[in-house]
Amino acid sequence: MSFFFIISILYINIVLSEIYPLKKISTNLKTLHRKRRSLDSGKEDSFLENAYGDSHTLYYYYATLYLGHKKIPQTYILDTGSPTTTSPCNKCLQCGKHLNSPYELDNDSDIINCYTDKCSLVSSSVCTDHKCGFSISYSEGSQLAGFFTMQEIHLEMINKKPNITTNSFKIPIGCTTKETHLFNTQLADGIMGLNNSGKSFVTLLFNQKIISKNLFTICFGQNDGYFSIGNIDTSFHNSKIEYVPLFPGESNFYVKLNEIRIGKEIIPINNYRVFIDSGTTISYFPSEIYNSLINNFNSVCNNIPNKKCGKFRDIPGLGYCGFFNTKEDKEKALEEYWPNITLYFDGYNYTLRGIDYSYDYNDKENKEIGACLGFEGERASKITFGGTFMHNHDIIFDKDNQRIGFAAADCNRRNLNENNNNDISNSKDDNNKNNNNKDNNKDNKSKNIFEEKSVETEKNFNFNNFVFYIILLFLLIIILIIIFICFKKVCKGRRYQPQIDESSNNQKKGIDILEIK
Repeated sequence: MSFFFIISILYINIVLSEIYPLKKISTNLKTLHRKRRSLDSGKEDSFLENAYGDSHTLYYYYATLYLGHKKIPQTYILDTGSPTTTSPCNKCLQCGKHLNSPYELDNDSDIINCYTDKCSLVSSSVCTDHKCGFSISYSEGSQLAGFFTMQEIHLEMINKKPNITTNSFKIPIGCTTKETHLFNTQLADGIMGLNNSGKSFVTLLFNQKIISKNLFTICFGQNDGYFSIGNIDTSFHNSKIEYVPLFPGESNFYVKLNEIRIGKEIIPINNYRVFIDSGTTISYFPSEIYNSLINNFNSVCNNIPNKKCGKFRDIPGLGYCGFFNTKEDKEKALEEYWPNITLYFDGYNYTLRGIDYSYDYNDKENKEIGACLGFEGERASKITFGGTFMHNHDIIFDKDNQRIGFAAADCNRRNLNENNNNDISNSKDDNNKNNNNKDNNKDNKSKNIFEEKSVETEKNFNFNNFVFYIILLFLLIIILIIIFICFKKVCKGRRYQPQIDESSNNQKKGIDILEIK
C-alpha cells in the first residue's frame, strides 16, 4: 500500500504542475532557498519573494500573490512607478488572456464603496455605481480601470516551507474591468503599485502592521531575482549598502545625479533628476546625454582591435546593439571590453558593467548573437532608470527614511546555480504576452520565445506521464503474477481433496465386493 501511496503522490504532483505552473519550484531554486538565511525567526513580519522575468524576452519582472481562501494565484509586475495594485477579476469584460484566470469575488460584500474609510486607503479618483474605483493612464498609451475590493492575501515565500505564507491578511486590491494596449497582451495578470506614495502596496502592509518596516528591496538578475518586503536580505550582497537621499515630497522615487563617467570620459549633468522605475524595461536619457554616451562608448570600442566589442548597428525597437560570432565572444566583450558606466550621486558612485546595463538579443532566424545597450534617448527633462540599470544590484527603497540604497548583489539565478530554470516557461498560453513597458515593438520576438518554452514544458510533462504509466504497468504485472500464484494454489488444493475421497471410495467399494463374494 505504501508503494501505491508514493505513486499516487507522484501523479498528483504531475497534475498540479500542469494546473498551477507558477507553484512549481525547480531543484536548483530549492537549493537557492536553502542558501538564503531567513529574514524572520518564526514571525511573519517580513517577506522574501521570488521575482520572475528578464529584460530580454519577457521585458519585465513580476511576483506572485495568492488571493482569497482558495489561494488563487495572480502575478503582478513589480512597478515602482505605479500607485495601484490590480489584476482582472471575474467582473472584467474588456481584459486579455493572461497567465492565470481572473480571480473570483466571493460576493459583492468584498467591493469597497465610495466615501468609506477603506476607500481612503487607496489611490482613488473615480466613483461609479457607488464603487471605489480607479482609472490609470500611462505615457505609452495603455490604460487600466476598475474598482477596489478587500482581498485576503497570501505571499509566495522563498525561505518558507510550504512556500506560501500560513497567515493571511486583507488589503485593498484592484479588480481590473478594462485593459487597453500593452496591458491587454502582457503575460502577467496585473501590476503591483510600489511607488513612493502613502497608498502603495508596501505602505498598505506597513500601515496595517503586517510588516515592521516601511521598505522593500528589488534585486533583478539577467534572469529572475528576488523581492523582499519589510526587511533587507544581505545574503548575496557583494558590497555594503550605500544610500542616496530622495527628493522630498514626491510620489515617485527621484534622486539627484551629478555626473556620468563612461570609460575615462565624464559627461556633466545639469539639473537632471533620475526617476527609478522598475516597471520600465530599459533606461532613458535626454537626447544630448544619450548622444554623448554613444559617442564615448564608440570611442572606447574603436580603440579595441578586431571588433572585439562587437559589430554595432541600430535595431528598430531595440536600440544600439553589438553582434558576435559566438556566445563566448559576446560574454567576454561584456565583461572585459564594454566600458563601465559610473553614476555619481550625492555621496555615492554607482558603477555598472557591460554585463549589467546590457540585455541579450538572439536572432535565431538569422543566427545572430547580439547584446544591446539597455538605454535609449528621448526628448525629456528627466532620466529614467529602468530594469536594465537595476541588474545585479539590490536596490533598497527605504520609505521610512526617504532614501534609496544600492548594493552589488548576486541577483541572477544563472550565476547562483549551474543550470537556470525560469518558472515562467510553464506558461498556459501559447500566445505572446507583452509588457506595459513602453516598448511594443518586441511583441513577435516574445511570442516565439514563449511558444518554444511552452513546447519544452509540454515535452517534460509528456515524459513524466510516460514514466508514470511504465511504473503503473510494472505494478499491474506484479499484481497479476501474485493473483496467478494464489489462484494456482487454491485450485491445487481443490483438486487434491477429491483424489483422497476417490481413493477412499475405491477402497470401500473393494471391501464391499470381497464381502459379496
